[in-house]
Amino acid sequence: MIKSPYRFFSGLFFAWLVCWSAWSAELAVRYREGALARLGITAADPFQKVATFSFFAPPDVSKRDAFTDPRTMAVVGGVMFTATATPASNDIAKCPDLKIDAKGSDGTRLRAKFGAKQGRAYIFDWEMLPLVQFINDGEAALYTDVGRSKYHRAFQDNLVGVNLFLLDNVAEMEEFPRAHILFENRIPGYPQLEPSADTQAAWSQVKPILSFSRGFSQMMFVDRDVDFKFGLDGSDLKISGVPYWLLLRKKADGSGQIFDEVKNTELVRRTNPTIYDSIYRISKFAAFFRYIKESCPANWESFLNEVESNKAELVNIPIAQMPKSIRRTRLQ
Repeated sequence: MIKSPYRFFSGLFFAWLVCWSAWSAELAVRYREGALARLGITAADPFQKVATFSFFAPPDVSKRDAFTDPRTMAVVGGVMFTATATPASNDIAKCPDLKIDAKGSDGTRLRAKFGAKQGRAYIFDWEMLPLVQFINDGEAALYTDVGRSKYHRAFQDNLVGVNLFLLDNVAEMEEFPRAHILFENRIPGYPQLEPSADTQAAWSQVKPILSFSRGFSQMMFVDRDVDFKFGLDGSDLKISGVPYWLLLRKKADGSGQIFDEVKNTELVRRTNPTIYDSIYRISKFAAFFRYIKESCPANWESFLNEVESNKAELVNIPIAQMPKSIRRTRLQ
């Protein structure tokens, strides 16, 4: 969010990108009447394409400096993940095989096989499908609000994109703890629960921290310097590391000066567990998938084939009317 209002695909994966939404199972969801208006959100017309953008991290600076680079500040006022996870120990295979258990339940279908050992990975189909496309594209930014709302193309028409919009516009919503309560349906991994007293208490603490009245001009949700580690914990795949809010001021040369890093990630999560739990999963698996793609390319190609061959069992959640703007009502 900002204060002022060459891709490469294997032929097989390119074909899958074109067709997966039509071939995969789909969960049709409906907005609750008046839910978007309550938050001041304007949605696109049904099936109207929203604005998209493409952003690669500047290649000539370090990953940590990429977030404050003038080229980033000019394009990204939103969500940017660049980290690559690494194995937590030398006791596991460095290149796990990723498999889909088509008979498993949504949220635990992904399996990571480390030699003779295997771990369940906790990510929902509707999160995994567009995230695989994003990582395969090799880009860095998922969503931006510089000038207007724009989505990476992987998220332009699905629930992950809606969640990115809600996250990035946290500083525009007094009712952020209820921002996720948009749909009439029961959605796996996206519970439509009313906020608890604990959630409201956490929001009362976090709200003033994310207010532009403090003097920053741009905010990004980032994994800057986050050390993601993956390994097995019994029969589960565990990925440590959590992203956070980076608050910035723009300097005269266009670069960013760090104003604050909001690293109390558990307190922030409590302000809306539905939104943040999904975003945290996205960040962890972005780092994990990026490791597989960069360090184990044969395993990555095998995983793309695995997703393609199981597409009929994987549940996508398309959104016909994506959020495109929000009424500016800055937090105080």
